[in-house]
Amino acid sequence: MNFIHSLDRFGSRPGLERIRELLERLGNPQNRCRCIHVAGTNGKGSVTMYCSHVLKTASYRVGTYISPFVVDFRERIQYNGEYISKDDLCRIVGDLLPHYEAMKRDGKQITEFELITAAAFCFFAEKCCDVVCLEVGMGGRFDATNVIEKPLVSVICSISLDHTKILGDTVEKIAFEKCGILKNGCPAVSYPLQTDGVLAVIMEQCARKGCKLHLPSAAAVHICDDRLFHLSFTYDGMNFTPRLLGTHQIYNAVTAVEALKCLRTQGFTLENGQIESGISETVFPARMEVLSSDPPVIVDGAHNPSGIASLCDSIRKLPQKPILVMGMLADKDYHEAVREIAPLAEKFFAVTPDNPRRLDCRTLAGCAAAYTDAEAFDDPRAAVRKALNAAGHDRAVILCGSLYLASTLRPIAAEELKHHV
Repeated sequence: MNFIHSLDRFGSRPGLERIRELLERLGNPQNRCRCIHVAGTNGKGSVTMYCSHVLKTASYRVGTYISPFVVDFRERIQYNGEYISKDDLCRIVGDLLPHYEAMKRDGKQITEFELITAAAFCFFAEKCCDVVCLEVGMGGRFDATNVIEKPLVSVICSISLDHTKILGDTVEKIAFEKCGILKNGCPAVSYPLQTDGVLAVIMEQCARKGCKLHLPSAAAVHICDDRLFHLSFTYDGMNFTPRLLGTHQIYNAVTAVEALKCLRTQGFTLENGQIESGISETVFPARMEVLSSDPPVIVDGAHNPSGIASLCDSIRKLPQKPILVMGMLADKDYHEAVREIAPLAEKFFAVTPDNPRRLDCRTLAGCAAAYTDAEAFDDPRAAVRKALNAAGHDRAVILCGSLYLASTLRPIAAEELKHHV
């Protein structure tokens, strides 16, 4: 693990030449994987997990690749819902090392994401997975996952502004990058509520590549219950009660349904009941995750404008203003995020994420102070403890701002809740 994390310093460097050479050295394991390839700004992790859980429910052998992790690094590579074992991870990375060193000597420095993506393909090929649910890391066109030649289906989730310095400063430019995962003649699915400009790009790219586009009908969604802790809806003759909360999850779920229906046309047997139960039972850390009901404690990793907007919609359903414990990365639009969310909070406790790109808690608290009672905490445990004490038993505590922060705050909150009176 120390070796894997040591590659962090090389950051993210878009391009497929390095990963293709590494996989070629390994015998191209990705070519033995049949993939659902999922890109997007928001919801791609949820859609990936929905598809994975449904396929597992239907007794298929399922590989799942997601990023970043929240609970455990091994969360990124899963087989039938179980994290890759420590032994398997160490063995496979050990097998990659000679190739990593050889490429390094040739001046081709592999990044952490490229190494882990290659390891994941090796693991999934070993397991003879029937399907691999593959989440893009960033963008699509030059993402390391984009080495698969013919996906079972390519999925474009909700697209909004994020990573603008790399992907482009308009949603249309970002959509073009995401559509890089579309492959000639392979089916595609889009999130149903894209903006007109984004949908136009998706349709154009599908037409250019001969991809049949499956677009879920938002009008066909009937929302039965949209309370914060009680979500249910019907779609295409199926009934869903998802455990992933927030109205946005309804549309992530129907995106997954359409992707799974594409698999039906390719010989996969997926009954309506399996789709219903698989989606309704999917859990995913730090996506409007409820850690406690007394007091209500919710962890959410929203970190870009669209994600923050969805979180704010959920907060407005609470009976009273919550206590926020929030931290963000400095390269995110934290001014806009605070402007949207801080007025909804009774108190705002700012913390600093454990990440090289972190935003100092004092800077974040200074922004929030214009909208609500704000305080900075160097110690995240102290922030969580004070939030729980301030909340009592009725007021909600929301831990948010970054998936990286969620991995720190989630275990702290779970431990503090054991002693909360």
